[in-house]
Amino acid sequence: MIKTRIPARTGLIALLLASTALCPAALAQGKPKAKPLTLAASVDLFPTFRQHDKRGPLPIMPIYDLTRMPGDWPYKRDEWDKTTVSPPLGALETVVNTTRPVVAGFGFTDNGSARQAFVDVKQRVGAFFVRGIGSYKWADSYEDGDGDTVRFGYDRDTEQLVLGYRPDRDTALKAVFIRDEIRDNEMPETTSISPNGDYVPGADSVRTTRYVGRLVFDKGFEGTLEGLHAETKTTWVSRRNNNFEFQDGRQPGQRQEATPERVKVEGLVHGDVRFGDTPIRVGLSGLYDNHDAERATGADLETLSSINYPDITRVQTRLFAETALALAPKARLDLGLRWDYADTSLGRADDVASWLNAPGTKVVKTTTPRTLYQDYYGETDLDRSIHAVSLVGTLRRPWLDDALDTSLSLGRIARLPDNQELYFSRYHGGDPLKRAIGNPGLDPEVHYRAEAEASYQSEGWLGFGRKAPLGDEPSFRFAGSASFDYVEDFISRDRARGQSGGTVADEAIIWRNVDARFASLSLSAEWNVTRTLTTGLYGRATWAENLSEDRGLYGIAPAELVFLADYHDRLATHGTWNVGLKVRAVADPTDPDDDLAGGTALDPEDISGFATLDLYGGVQLHDRVGIRLGISNVLDTEYAELDPHYVTDTPDPGPVNAPGRTFFLWTVVNF
Repeated sequence: MIKTRIPARTGLIALLLASTALCPAALAQGKPKAKPLTLAASVDLFPTFRQHDKRGPLPIMPIYDLTRMPGDWPYKRDEWDKTTVSPPLGALETVVNTTRPVVAGFGFTDNGSARQAFVDVKQRVGAFFVRGIGSYKWADSYEDGDGDTVRFGYDRDTEQLVLGYRPDRDTALKAVFIRDEIRDNEMPETTSISPNGDYVPGADSVRTTRYVGRLVFDKGFEGTLEGLHAETKTTWVSRRNNNFEFQDGRQPGQRQEATPERVKVEGLVHGDVRFGDTPIRVGLSGLYDNHDAERATGADLETLSSINYPDITRVQTRLFAETALALAPKARLDLGLRWDYADTSLGRADDVASWLNAPGTKVVKTTTPRTLYQDYYGETDLDRSIHAVSLVGTLRRPWLDDALDTSLSLGRIARLPDNQELYFSRYHGGDPLKRAIGNPGLDPEVHYRAEAEASYQSEGWLGFGRKAPLGDEPSFRFAGSASFDYVEDFISRDRARGQSGGTVADEAIIWRNVDARFASLSLSAEWNVTRTLTTGLYGRATWAENLSEDRGLYGIAPAELVFLADYHDRLATHGTWNVGLKVRAVADPTDPDDDLAGGTALDPEDISGFATLDLYGGVQLHDRVGIRLGISNVLDTEYAELDPHYVTDTPDPGPVNAPGRTFFLWTVVNF
């Protein structure tokens, strides 16, 4: 039964918090002298950190992406991670990015039998715009590079409806509605080890249903107040996970079914004003979040065995301001300031969880979330009020007639602990290693961060595969970035050894504040060798250390190098074609946290470096019909990724091998 609890005050909170954001002085009218500077996006000033990625439902976006294989492949990092390098669309670009109202496609793979169909319909009538996208995906178990079957599979339907109204160039209203349903999502054999040493499946996701609604309003003005942006978003998620519907042989006491539910209401408003040549953005956002999940066991699932998310209510406010200052000729300084505040409370801290023996005939242990927090951390006051301040400054300057761009960013970037880190309560009465207990006493995480970036492009560079139309100047681009973070109170998973104020030392998964250090380096070189041949080389590496324990951190992706080569040309007078290759080389993890003796063992053992080769090609006719085909992992390499996407919520992680050699085909048309 679906239980959605939204207290009467909740829906109003986010909207009231987002109802005003501008100080009265900012509304004074006056014609600016000039508009030489625009504001940077807030996400550029305040980067998010991937160290806290966790396993969850497959991501909604993008609904379809023809640069990757059909389907969703969560154990192949370059298929789901948007920050990884992908080959270009090539010949299919003019078919997909068309002004015609309908784009439709179908794709399939031979390994795992993944299939995907989509349709994208858009139409504009006067000031109104409508777009509807539907994507339908199916996948089964696949074979890795050694020919072994990897347990996997799902069915998925995703629909998106976008409604827009733009009566003039200064006014825009947009509404977005998304429905996403994932069924029969079978998980690989990674979550626990049987007495004979074999991996056995943990819980599968029987059904996940998500609804997202978003309303966005933008208005431009003449005068000191230049623009106003307001939006609200509601997200509803319901899941049913269990370990018996697709698995045989479970006794009643071993049967477990979890039913997470979550409702989020968000509001945001900000205004852009300009005093002379100085733009300023001031804004406010609000969040209401209710998160509840329980797990049941027994012959009829009548016994509550765990309260994973004990009816968490979170009300969060964010105030922020941003400006850009003109310094020396062509130089600018972007400044950002934000304040985050959250109130969190629990509605089921004292609900009793009972653990049954394997036959399911006897209760062997009982507990409550409050008892677990007290045992592991000594925490009894569970309601929290948390706040943190962030400040970032970025100096940007072009050189050499704007061919060279440089930037230097310094900042203090804070992050509040999330619901899982504060209150997760996965109880297991028989095996403490399968417990995971959140820490209500966590402090905000603070990054003291420095980052430098530089890029140089020649006069003939217009983009990957695009050379300046006149002349034959060299066409290339080099880019690089380096960052260093000292993190105070980094929120880290750990194993309970009595180190967090509690009395329990049973090596269950806990969360703690530790000091940490991160460093990263990214380099790229792209070259349009001719008007038809383009190459690119991309590398990145990350280093991380838990300074409090003088050891590595879990889930840090190892160094990676990617090489792309793409050749494209005309197909007589009727179309275009392209062929290409991608070589991806991943190093051994530098310092994995894979040892339970003194560490967390949250990185799987036996993860090593690898190299893969992908081939692809495409053709399109009359900008209307396109075909893209390819072979992923041509050399049938056996490999597994080291990535927190599937590792950090697994009590006994094992490597999950990616698909072996896989043929795929996309067809796409527009009309």
